[in-house]
Amino acid sequence: MPIMMVDVNRQRLIGARLLVPDAVLLATHHANIYEGCEYGCVFCEGWAQIQRPFNESVRMMGHLAEAAQRELADIPAHEIVALQGVSDPYQPAEQQFRRTQTMLKVMARLERPVALMTRSVAVADDIPLLQYIHQRAFALVVVSVVSHARDVAEILEPKCAATSERLALVKRLREAGIPVGVMVSPLVPYLNDTDYALRMLLEQIQAAGASFVHWEYVRIPHQRVQERLIGAVMRTNGFSATYLRDLYANTAVVDARYAQERNHTVAQLCDELHLPTHLPYEYFRGRLSLEHEIA
Repeated sequence: MPIMMVDVNRQRLIGARLLVPDAVLLATHHANIYEGCEYGCVFCEGWAQIQRPFNESVRMMGHLAEAAQRELADIPAHEIVALQGVSDPYQPAEQQFRRTQTMLKVMARLERPVALMTRSVAVADDIPLLQYIHQRAFALVVVSVVSHARDVAEILEPKCAATSERLALVKRLREAGIPVGVMVSPLVPYLNDTDYALRMLLEQIQAAGASFVHWEYVRIPHQRVQERLIGAVMRTNGFSATYLRDLYANTAVVDARYAQERNHTVAQLCDELHLPTHLPYEYFRGRLSLEHEIA
């Protein structure tokens, strides 16, 4: 259980404007509601950010509603703020402190568009708020999953809800009229990116009614992340540590040729299943500024 604390020194809730809108969430700004994450997933880049364990403590702003209202006043009304960061906005702390819900209430009152990404099913608590926002502006939820296989998911993200529960959430959000995508993240070479694993997961995503699917490869920005991932790969299928090291070659990103080949496979499977790889235009037509829609 992490230590929960109010960070009186935190100055900003919403980050600086992105140079280009987020390709998945369509956002121009990101807001990291919590700092630190109880989930502490094996692959999380948060382990590279601090010397202490990333899931040791969870920090939050004391007067979040006031900060949100003040900072949103400086952001054009049609620009999307995404509640997404290294720390999950619906991690277990949200059940007690409701900081994400507070942010959504401010955005609902101001009728501001919002997008969020989470590995939690707790977002279901805020479906009425998201419906209200979507009716008056725009709301998008992206649910992250990692594998159809329970044993793989339990090694990579042991504290998160089962993939089946998250896909049930996708169906529920879709039935509530809220655009919902699925992010397959991260793809870890030799662990969850085989043709069979991808097909099984994408078929389940399609059956859940996702509006679109996106994917990204694991980043290894630090030795701490590498060691955690190598341990996961070796425990799951017994591969040598050199398999993963060879594909990353002391860089943060996977070998470009490897990614290109896997991207082709995922795109082909999505075509077969009629799964869009980005949110279709029909879901946000006329809801954002023309400049934002074009971008």
